[in-house]
Amino acid sequence: MRCLICGKEKLDESIIELWNYEDPLCLMCRKKLERIDYKMNYEGYPLEASYLYNEAYASALIQFKECNDEALKSIFLYGLKEQLRWKYKGYHLVFAPSSIQKIEKRGFSHLEEIFSELNMPYIDAFEKIDELSQKEKMGKERKDIVGKIVMKKG
Repeated sequence: MRCLICGKEKLDESIIELWNYEDPLCLMCRKKLERIDYKMNYEGYPLEASYLYNEAYASALIQFKECNDEALKSIFLYGLKEQLRWKYKGYHLVFAPSSIQKIEKRGFSHLEEIFSELNMPYIDAFEKIDELSQKEKMGKERKDIVGKIVMKKG
């Protein structure tokens, strides 16, 4: 099996790969996607992050989203699926929306694809009504999204 990011044959790396054979990434690429257990409260809502949004994560996400490398969808929740299914049993997923233009260009919703691996129900509740890109924006600039994402009618 080859790593989905670097293309190296996984078993060439180490014997540890035998225990992680199901992981679509080699040990080096997996290590670059830094796992974290970050919890915070934002305006009364609990938020959690499982990965540091570093250069490796951003690059993999762009490769998946913008280059239509749909095979990468399995790397983002690897090792987290059972924990997330158990923790959020009985919940519905609600995704932050992409613009209609981006979804049409890609041919898929990246979050729906990634989280489809959980086999959990989801509600398509929000839509983005502006092409505002957050890619290069930081902190306060990202708050400009307020009013650009609205709840769908019905």
